[in-house]
Amino acid sequence: MTPVSFGPIHPRLFSGQQIKALACALLVSVQGGWWINLAQADSVIPKVETYTLPTGQTLYIKEDHSQPIITIDTWVKTGSVNENDKINGVSHFLEHLLFKGTNLYKPGVIDRLLESRGSQFNAATSDDFTHYYITTATPYFKETLKLHADMMLNAAIPASELPQERKVVQEEINRANDNPDRQLYTELAKLMYGQHGYAYDTLGPKENIASIPRDSILEYYHYWYQPQNFNTIIVGDVNPEEAKKLVTEAFPKPPFLAPKDYQAPQIGLVQPPSAPQAKVLENPSITQSYFALGFLGPAQQKPKDVYALDIALLALGNGKSSRLYQALREAKPLANSVSAGNYTQKYSGLIVINAEAKPENREVVKQEILKQLKQLKANGITQAELDKAKNQYIKDFVFENETTDGTASSIGYNVTIGSLQDYLDHVSNVDKVTLDQVKDALNRYLNFNQAVMVELLPSSLKANLKAESSADLALLQTTESFPIVPSALSPKAPEAIEAAEIDSAIDKKTLSNGMTLISKPRKNSATVAVKLFIKGGQGVETIPGTASLVSTLMMQGTPSRTAEAISRELESKGMSLTVSADEDFIEITGSAIREDLGELFAVLKDVLRNPVFAQDEISKKKEQIHQALAASRDNPSSLAFENLTTALYPHHSYGNEGKRVEANLDLISRQDLLDYYNLYFVPQNMVASVVGNFDEATLQNYLTSLYDSCTSCQRSLISTPPVPALTESKTVTEEKPQLSATWLAQGWLVPPIREQKDYVALKVLNSLLGTGMSSRLFVDLREKQGLAYVVGSMLPTREEKSRFVAYIGTDPANLTRVQNGFNHEITRLQNELVPDKELAEAKSKLRGSFSLAHNTNINQAYYLGFYEVVGAGYEFDKTYPALIEQVTPQDIQRVAKLVFSGPSVLSVVKPTAVTPSPARK
Repeated sequence: MTPVSFGPIHPRLFSGQQIKALACALLVSVQGGWWINLAQADSVIPKVETYTLPTGQTLYIKEDHSQPIITIDTWVKTGSVNENDKINGVSHFLEHLLFKGTNLYKPGVIDRLLESRGSQFNAATSDDFTHYYITTATPYFKETLKLHADMMLNAAIPASELPQERKVVQEEINRANDNPDRQLYTELAKLMYGQHGYAYDTLGPKENIASIPRDSILEYYHYWYQPQNFNTIIVGDVNPEEAKKLVTEAFPKPPFLAPKDYQAPQIGLVQPPSAPQAKVLENPSITQSYFALGFLGPAQQKPKDVYALDIALLALGNGKSSRLYQALREAKPLANSVSAGNYTQKYSGLIVINAEAKPENREVVKQEILKQLKQLKANGITQAELDKAKNQYIKDFVFENETTDGTASSIGYNVTIGSLQDYLDHVSNVDKVTLDQVKDALNRYLNFNQAVMVELLPSSLKANLKAESSADLALLQTTESFPIVPSALSPKAPEAIEAAEIDSAIDKKTLSNGMTLISKPRKNSATVAVKLFIKGGQGVETIPGTASLVSTLMMQGTPSRTAEAISRELESKGMSLTVSADEDFIEITGSAIREDLGELFAVLKDVLRNPVFAQDEISKKKEQIHQALAASRDNPSSLAFENLTTALYPHHSYGNEGKRVEANLDLISRQDLLDYYNLYFVPQNMVASVVGNFDEATLQNYLTSLYDSCTSCQRSLISTPPVPALTESKTVTEEKPQLSATWLAQGWLVPPIREQKDYVALKVLNSLLGTGMSSRLFVDLREKQGLAYVVGSMLPTREEKSRFVAYIGTDPANLTRVQNGFNHEITRLQNELVPDKELAEAKSKLRGSFSLAHNTNINQAYYLGFYEVVGAGYEFDKTYPALIEQVTPQDIQRVAKLVFSGPSVLSVVKPTAVTPSPARK
């Protein structure tokens, strides 16, 4: 479904993005893996109301009140496929003429009226359809709909306007013919489609536009521009029933004028060529060679094949990580451009691979493309390629449906060449594609005995075009029998991939700008994860909320990029970049495929070095934080943890949460933010952790470019202040009305990670006491006594004293029993040695969860950088499992006595007590 610049879509006044929206239901441009939750993607497709009006017109309405705008988009079920030799080009010519007025709106009035309302309007013609849309403000909807309907049904096509418009369209054809890509495509279509209507050029020949009689134009118009041939889509700020009534009134059925000469052709599915075909053309105005290879693809009526081939062609030739790009642009710079796509229509599809290269490279380019296609057909794609393509496909679908006109185009395209269900099921259809389906579709559609190859060469080569065409034909005829040459880009069997997955050693170095770099190359990985830790975070802020506000504002704009521009740049490449604040650091996280790493760093550098901290954004983010804090307290468990944390750290910034932040947030000035940023955002205070497929020297260049080099870089002395000890135990109780459960969280301060022996023993203790369904709290309080559904314990890792927390949600009547249960299990740990078997199981559980937490480059980069920045050293990531194994029952008992003998904080959130009404006397 991928659009192509030289394809059959013709715009009247369309931008590039709008052309793409019309060319296909989805815009597919894979530049990397941008992962989307499937449920989130499904949620962008709300209900579409469908009505069949008495005239036969089909109306689709999608209500969207997010903005006071409405798009009206009518798709006419005709395009160049319904033309013949004499009137080829009439569909597109008519598209122009419809804007020339009606009996109600004289020439020029339609444009002026719509523009005076600030409306956006346009039209486009393709093989299967012609469509017209207007996006306008809600108050003008009724007026605009009336105009739109009158233009569709009552076009005057004034004779006085024809001479000038003929010249306009002829000049348009001239410009199109000067485009070598279009010249290539036009010839490819003629050879592929033969006598089928898809062989016609949508623009038509200049001679037809110059001579087609007005009567012929009117006959075609009156035949096709009838309500029963209209799919009208309305998206936006409308009431469906009211809109239906207005459309019914605006589109009455006009009298049908039987044509005298025009006969609609009988159109069926395109049949594939009976033999391979090749043709070489020349053009005196070009200096490069152009190549296109086409295969007949599936029509929209075969959605499983369409989606499978879309995915395959994404892997083959879309984006810098694609196979063709890597082979012809990265490995060897042989082609100026190369791409592949699957273009879906009503009566067929068209798989096209095209390339542009210097003439001297064209033979090797052709050979490499054929080799890649053979390998793709034989082996299919990899799981990583499948996952990446699916997510990019869905991402583009979500992005396309963010606007009313984009949504209308998506719906219109699908219902005109297929059905509404194709639109509604798009996300699930993409998700269902399997590797086997892809391979099966490739085997059925990549038939070199039915392929068409076209080349366009500079006339200066003085090539023998007949001989060149024969040579290309011979190449196609022998390709099926070519042996498959192993390629580094070919998919490997799962066993081979696993065997080849050898990670290079982790390296740590200090860069010339003072930044610490920890890198772990993974050559078999498709992506690169970048973590940049800025030491300090919440732990060093002097006004609660400063670190969080700084991190939130980092992505809100630079002098050269607005927040929207940053987001669009990242999304268009499938990259991600986020900034967040933690107790001990601010963390910047980025990910991209290897080929886009430089572009990721370009955005990262701008965000890192040039945040604007605009006052309007500061105010907006403060309000958003206020709202988020208030909302979090609607959840009683969140409130219990908030109260626990602030009470455990009454005089330390680790406790800067909830109400404490809320009370101080409005006191933070822009200068406070700048002071924090200037103090902590220096390279000597940063740890970069990078894992994935990267070149080490290139990576270092990217990172050193973030800041200037320093001759005598001072090592950062920034660290989180020590946490004061608790002097006494405390209970914090908060009541909320109408709660059905009581939440209890009890916490103790514990040693920091640098005290590794105690830290690891406490991690094992946490695994034993409250992690998972085999833990003591779970078994005793839930399984045996049935006192709770949620019960457990946790131990966050911090540079300074952290907290050990046991928690439970229970019936208010069970509060005392739960407290007794907590005390019982804690006392057991202090007084009894843990049995060896139970300890071994707890350690195995901890090691297993730690291993699973390293399943992505992002997670691996996190742990390496995290342990370095909190003072344990990146090596701890490797030694931690062995340290777990060394923990003994005596260690568990020792740390239990150390921690649980000290003061604690008990946080309780419970229902408000109901005061009995006084009895009447």
